[in-house]
Amino acid sequence: MTEAPAGFLMDVPARLGRRGAALWVAVTGGVDMRGKPAEVEILLEACRCADRLEKLDELLSGDVETWARVELPRDDGDALLLVVSSALGEARQQQNLLKQLLAALRLPDEVGNVPQRRGTPRGAHQPKGAGSGRATVTALDRARARGA
Repeated sequence: MTEAPAGFLMDVPARLGRRGAALWVAVTGGVDMRGKPAEVEILLEACRCADRLEKLDELLSGDVETWARVELPRDDGDALLLVVSSALGEARQQQNLLKQLLAALRLPDEVGNVPQRRGTPRGAHQPKGAGSGRATVTALDRARARGA
């Protein structure tokens, strides 16, 4: 295991690969994450994601037949078939996941500014109607009230 700088989190988890371990040291070397178990779990998943991206990159840049192959037409005259595995799509999904995990960590920038925390996640709304403590009033209800 590679140790983080003194005064910070902990050793690099044993199962991380080269890229994940480098991310772990880069993050924990600049941010004290003691007492932040949720952030530690997010960081661990981000490091695992970085390792998966490394493996997918090796796959995609290595033997082309591993992720794509061409099947020649058979004697019956069928058309040429190009078969592409899901490695490229998976890499794109892992890249997006890594971006989201790192954003969730709210790491400080070079001058120490931490990104603002949102009160309510975008897209999440309080329930309306019965039991929510808020009445649901539509535009039609308001028009009827004005006409009465």
